[in-house]
Amino acid sequence: QSLTQRPRGMFAYLASKPLYALDYVRSFFRPETSFLNPATNFGPVSEELSGLDLPVTGKIPADLNGEFVRTGPNPKYKYSSPYHWFDGDGMLHGVLLSSGKANYFNRWVRTKKLAYEDSLGGSAALPTVGDIIDHGVSGVLGLVKFVTVTLMGKLGYAPGLMRGSLEGTANTALVFHNHTLLSLVENARPYAIRILEDGAFQTLGSYSYSGKLRHPFTAHPKVDPVTGEMLFFGYRLERQPYCTYAVISAEGEYIHQFKPAMPKPSMMHDFAITESYAVIMDLPLRFDPRRSVSGKPMLMWEGGESRFGIFPRKATSQDQVKWFNVSECYVFHTASSWEHDGKVTVVAIRYPKMNLGLLEANGAPTYERLPGALYQWTFDLADGTVSEKEISNVYGEFPVINPNRVARYAQYVWYATLATHGNDFGFDGVVKVDLSTGQICGRIGYGGAKYGGEAFFVPREGATAEDDGYLLSYVQDISKPDATSDLWIMDAKTMAATPLAVVALPGRVPFGFHGTFVPAAELAKQKEPAL
Repeated sequence: QSLTQRPRGMFAYLASKPLYALDYVRSFFRPETSFLNPATNFGPVSEELSGLDLPVTGKIPADLNGEFVRTGPNPKYKYSSPYHWFDGDGMLHGVLLSSGKANYFNRWVRTKKLAYEDSLGGSAALPTVGDIIDHGVSGVLGLVKFVTVTLMGKLGYAPGLMRGSLEGTANTALVFHNHTLLSLVENARPYAIRILEDGAFQTLGSYSYSGKLRHPFTAHPKVDPVTGEMLFFGYRLERQPYCTYAVISAEGEYIHQFKPAMPKPSMMHDFAITESYAVIMDLPLRFDPRRSVSGKPMLMWEGGESRFGIFPRKATSQDQVKWFNVSECYVFHTASSWEHDGKVTVVAIRYPKMNLGLLEANGAPTYERLPGALYQWTFDLADGTVSEKEISNVYGEFPVINPNRVARYAQYVWYATLATHGNDFGFDGVVKVDLSTGQICGRIGYGGAKYGGEAFFVPREGATAEDDGYLLSYVQDISKPDATSDLWIMDAKTMAATPLAVVALPGRVPFGFHGTFVPAAELAKQKEPAL
């Protein structure tokens, strides 16, 4: 019912009518999206569930105690706008593991956007990622909507939620830092979350670091396991500065800011760090609303110059930034990065180009649309040269390493493998690559029509080997419309085909993005930050 309710409140209802009218007309010029279809497992779930002492096949490792939590998009109300996978309201799916038993909870992140739409009883029809990658007649009308919503915002529509407000959906990734879990999206501030004793979630609020965070916060901050610092950046598409880099101390204080100069806005999803440096990527997936007048997307692949910028972690001037041109590419996610002998090496999943619309099935096999391969760049800081090479041609995404190796050389990378059969966008397993040899040293397939996502690495308690640990991923059998999801717990060292344990969940977990694991000892130390 919540997916079809109209907004309540005279001003909101009347103000939203021209937006709905525009979106209704636009619907005749674009196909239906698969990202709202439950049969593909991208579509949302409508309930918040609680499941205690869940059935387990196999045995949960005795040392694996804590909460595995993953976020992803799950729209509560029906979108009138073009919808993209990146758009929906953030929903947390968590499994609390304790002494061989498992509890499951899913909860929406109580963002200001969701609270406002709850008060309306429906969608506020705010601009979406789907809007800025739309094209043709629908894209032209999308520009009209973009301008209309901006003007309406100045009149008080959707207060505090308009573009540039730093309020978002918290639907992309999670990080646990300074005893606080943060739910992230790249165009906004984080949301602080408390994991309750039974494993459920409480949204504490939008986190501004006592008012010091006045720019967007990436979905992929990096926590240095040695210093405890959290390094991050934020980018803007609509105005300068297009990029702001910052550092949070181990104690949770906003202590440093630097704004590397960039001539054009680009979609910057991730970055990398080493012990001494930060690495940002200026790649040609760029934003220009003027394109919509001619029917092109506001955000689209321009091609051309692709470059990496490297600067000290506490940089203060543009002179400290060294820019390196690389072959044309796009990167969603970095895997590993380190410094050695005056050089910096970055490993990531690389695409020769990127069109966000290609995540939709369009008749072409997924591996032809999204050929993301594990790739390595090495930058010589002294002579300004760069060498690059493909490490593995097994296409995939969501690379992970042992979190204790962040900013340092990591021998092993694991990532989700892209299905090579059919046209559906999905990940059918996980692969392990040894960076010292460039060879695949293990691969697990979910089998049949089972698909997963990011497989998060959790070190084994007391482990001395870098790859000694577990991989955790939610898995769904999309051949069974009414099937519930499972949590697979796999051996990251041996990459045995049979999982160590499979936890049967009480509901479906839609395909989402990134997760983390909070050990039981850290759960007990959680604190509520000064927002």
